[in-house]
Amino acid sequence: MSRDKLAGQILGMIPLFHRKLLKKYKSSELKRTEFLLLNNLMMADGLPMNTYGEKLCISKPNLTKLVHELVDKQWVRKEKSEKDKRVTRIYMTDQGRMFLEEHYKRMKEQVRVSTEKLTDDEVETLVVNFESIHRIFMKLDDMYDE
Repeated sequence: MSRDKLAGQILGMIPLFHRKLLKKYKSSELKRTEFLLLNNLMMADGLPMNTYGEKLCISKPNLTKLVHELVDKQWVRKEKSEKDKRVTRIYMTDQGRMFLEEHYKRMKEQVRVSTEKLTDDEVETLVVNFESIHRIFMKLDDMYDE
């Protein structure tokens, strides 16, 4: 299989996941960019703000606005770096972590409901295949290892 074909399949799956599994899930309290940033903070907390902006393709002015909104909601806190006062690091607060965990629970429930039409064999096939995909993807460079 060519890498171009693989890239097309991966990119085609992203909207398919949303359309088939999460379309009915709505959150009035969390914007998409807020979710993406909080999710990245959950994976790697305390990095410089610009690292998150680069990885999420968010411009510096938009990231600054986003972080201020999350600070106002008390989901994130900012700290100047000890080594370089020009660098601002961001951290998820306990309140932000609890909120995101609750959000994950609601999303997981929506996925569970969305997959009720599948047979047990189909569910098992998806579980095995997603475990394989996860294992293979973990071999790729992590966005925070640079």
